[in-house]
Amino acid sequence: MIFETIPQLQQLTPEEKLILSNELWTDAQSALGVAEEVDSALVSKLRQRLCEYEENPADVVSWEEIKSRFAERLNSDGRA
Repeated sequence: MIFETIPQLQQLTPEEKLILSNELWTDAQSALGVAEEVDSALVSKLRQRLCEYEENPADVVSWEEIKSRFAERLNSDGRA
């Protein structure tokens, strides 16, 4: 594994690892000629949702809660 062959990588903080992974991703896309196109409507929607979260963080439902509710719904309908 590359992580084991470059000891300096193991000393990076989690934040530095995220930055490195983004830089590697961008470099690989460039080398492969893959253009990164971001839909402006998607960016706008993500910004809107982030603002909504920042205004009302207690309104967020975790992924675990969503899965649990879905499973309960399936079980109550007799499907599972």
